Amino acid sequence: MASSSPWVRPLVWIVALGVMALPLVGSTPDGRRDAPRQAILDLIEGQQRAWNDGDVVGFLGAYAQGADVVFASGDGVTEGWSRILQQYRATYPGPGAMGHLTLNVLRVDLLGRDHARALGEWTLEGGSEAGRGVFTLILEQRQQRWWILHDHTSRARS
Repeated sequence: MASSSPWVRPLVWIVALGVMALPLVGSTPDGRRDAPRQAILDLIEGQQRAWNDGDVVGFLGAYAQGADVVFASGDGVTEGWSRILQQYRATYPGPGAMGHLTLNVLRVDLLGRDHARALGEWTLEGGSEAGRGVFTLILEQRQQRWWILHDHTSRARS
């Protein structure tokens, strides 16, 4: 029987340990890595629910309530929570104008410990502004809660 290289046995152990450790890559105890993603999904689901209940203020409750929040859509940029609220109230003066909103989150990417980006699709049926399109949200975690800092929403061409 041929003698094996002194490196073969340690190499076999290293490969075996690496293969056994593969299921652990990217995982954390008790799903902590998925907790921020789930919290963001829950936040967006809450927005959809508030919208479909005719509650614009509840919908905007996901946005940071200060001057640093930005909403970009079409050819306009609106800065500040109160201005965004004014814009929404002008466009959707009541529940009948709001229609039925469906939000489909395509992905949530963590951009560090306290920041994330969400990409999704929206569909608005009925109401005064029916249509569909995509959105990108930049979120920040403050005091154990996620807030939307920047919303860029675009409408698909008809």
